[in-house]
Amino acid sequence: MIKTTRLYYNVIHIIYRRKIMSIVSIRLNDHEANLFKEYAAFHGESLSSLFKASLLEKMEDELDLKLLEEAIIYNKKHPEIYTHDEVRKALGL
Repeated sequence: MIKTTRLYYNVIHIIYRRKIMSIVSIRLNDHEANLFKEYAAFHGESLSSLFKASLLEKMEDELDLKLLEEAIIYNKKHPEIYTHDEVRKALGL
């Protein structure tokens, strides 16, 4: 039997200190909930902070990868290679 995992979420918008804030609920099975709670407790973080930091890190990683891929394509089209001595001279070292 193949078991699939699906992510379900709800977003609720509230006003907190004159700012619109969102509350996102994520459905987890018991194993996932315990695993994440233990991990958050081990690092002294709330689940909310843990999930936000993890999502931001994933987004940053994807952006970094995209920029790297673009740089590789650019450098293949416009190769510029310098020796260590040329770099030292350009920097006045």
